[in-house]
Amino acid sequence: MNILQTEASPNFGGQEYEMVLEAKELAKRGHHVILIINSKNKILAETIKQFKLNFYQLPFKNTIDLFSIIKMRKIIKKHNIEIIHSHSPKDHWISYWATLNSNIPILRWRDIINPVPSKWHRSFIYKRGCKYLLVRCNMIKEMFIKNNKINPKKIKVIPASIDFEKFNPNINGNYIRSEFNIPLNAIIIALIAQIRPEKGHKYFIEAANYLKDRPNIYFLIVGGETDKSSIRINELKDLINKFGLKNIIFTGFRKDIPQIISTIDILVLPSTDVESVGRVILEAFAMKKPVIATFIGGIPEFVLNKKTGILIPPHNSKAIAEAIDFILNNPLKTKEMIENAYDFVKRNFSVKTIVDKIEEIQNDALK
Repeated sequence: MNILQTEASPNFGGQEYEMVLEAKELAKRGHHVILIINSKNKILAETIKQFKLNFYQLPFKNTIDLFSIIKMRKIIKKHNIEIIHSHSPKDHWISYWATLNSNIPILRWRDIINPVPSKWHRSFIYKRGCKYLLVRCNMIKEMFIKNNKINPKKIKVIPASIDFEKFNPNINGNYIRSEFNIPLNAIIIALIAQIRPEKGHKYFIEAANYLKDRPNIYFLIVGGETDKSSIRINELKDLINKFGLKNIIFTGFRKDIPQIISTIDILVLPSTDVESVGRVILEAFAMKKPVIATFIGGIPEFVLNKKTGILIPPHNSKAIAEAIDFILNNPLKTKEMIENAYDFVKRNFSVKTIVDKIEEIQNDALK
């Protein structure tokens, strides 16, 4: 099958990585996969090159960017594209205009929780502009049914997928401690996410302040900046200075996430909004690391409190600190949660299992 994947976002995060991971698996199965991405997204372009996939870059200036529409139409014709996966609003609209009056089905992915306005011109592209709407968790499906009156049969839940060759308990990341001068016997707590307000970095830092009397503990903030991150990082550093904390480290964007997860003791994802899954949670599960996460979006579908991890309310730094204390003070319960989480992710989230489901939907869309 000739497949086109499109992504207009200029940023790189879980959504973009997910697209490439699943595109690679589709290509391994003999499909001809082409990607079109934002010309500003250098990290995504580099990632696609590493996965040895073919791609084009377009500006995606807006939803009616004539240049992008014409170029996409030419790419579709050149590669005899049979089906399109679109991942963000701009590339969805460009795909829609480029395939108008054709029989090429569009599969629209939706990874984030924040609701789409119910007005007809915002709902139209989801109702009429795609064959199926593919969402990463049940909460997103229910949101579209309730807010946008989309037929439930049109919405398919396809969870995030994990590459278990890349994320597994046998990965060694000891050099991370050397790189950041962290003692071998120190406890490392990490937040791995783009620097964005809804990821809850402020509460992570406040939790570190609650635990400042606990000896030999370090806090890693792992993640790259987005277009609006510079001011945000300065605010976070001001907060750190206000508390007088010396044990918080910003690593910046990292390509070696498996090695970082391997060396940490606890993963914290204190999201406050728009989190569907938080694929780093599943990656930590796969590497047998305990997880603390907020009761936001689709996270409770995967983090089952005191079973596969610890759930806490959002906007609550004290709850983060208490959850960290619980994990450090209860090794037997923590081991039980780790094993439960590992079994859960291995059963349900392998990239092969997820792409099996994608192929079924593709075949159905072409009938």
